[in-house]
Amino acid sequence: METSLAIDLWLDALLAEGRSELTVRSYRIYGRHLSLVAPDLESLERAALRRWLVEYRQTHAPDTVRSVFVGWRSFFNWCVRECLLAESPLMGVRQPKVPRPTSVGYEQGQMRALFAYLAGVRTPVGLRNHALCAVLLDCGLRVSELCRLTVDDIANGALIVRLSKSGRPRIVPMGGKTQQTLGRYLSHGRPRLKPQSGVLFVNQFGGHLNRWGVQSILDRMSPNVGFHMNPHRFRHTAATSWLRSGVPTGVVMRLGGWATFESMERYQHLLHDDLVAAQVTSSPMDRLVGK
Repeated sequence: METSLAIDLWLDALLAEGRSELTVRSYRIYGRHLSLVAPDLESLERAALRRWLVEYRQTHAPDTVRSVFVGWRSFFNWCVRECLLAESPLMGVRQPKVPRPTSVGYEQGQMRALFAYLAGVRTPVGLRNHALCAVLLDCGLRVSELCRLTVDDIANGALIVRLSKSGRPRIVPMGGKTQQTLGRYLSHGRPRLKPQSGVLFVNQFGGHLNRWGVQSILDRMSPNVGFHMNPHRFRHTAATSWLRSGVPTGVVMRLGGWATFESMERYQHLLHDDLVAAQVTSSPMDRLVGK
């Protein structure tokens, strides 16, 4: 069977299982790569797949390489279940490693500077930007989840994330300041932007704000606050803040929508100062009595 045909059947199966459109779109791209490696399923060889991944890693980030590998593995496992392959060509091949990121999110001083700047911009777009950043920081949403929110997803001081990466909906409570900021946007900002749909965050023309639009907003604000911003780093910041405040790991997983401890571990970075402080107060050697 042609690899491209098998990939189309696999993607249809994913959609039938309720996988998110974003995931299927990414897997479609990875599938195109696989079709170039081997036009036919029968011609797939482990050595060729490894060689392609090595070459791909020369020009792409480790995270991207791992994502391609995970997509391929999922496809091959499906082929085995559907009896299109006797075994996965990736059987026994280890998942590419990704260096642990050193960033733990924004510093408190940076966030204070950002929200001091946002508080001074009272235009409809300024109110939207203020609410958008508050939700990103306070709720730790993925940018795709943020862009899918509708007005109806606000309930009792919380946001209902209906379309998450895992496909499982969740409820994320908001702090009081975020509720106030979002309320000002809904009352005085969003109506003046003349929204064309029920989506919560709209662009300056009232249309649906997408992930590239969110990044563009942050890019335009960055020179005014003195540091570069991106949506995912707000997620890092939220996770780190929850953990530092003593929120149990299981609760953090539910708030952020992480499916496994392994996936959340990438965000669970404590600063060196945190580790030093923990040792200063809890050093087993220093706590010995009569040493």
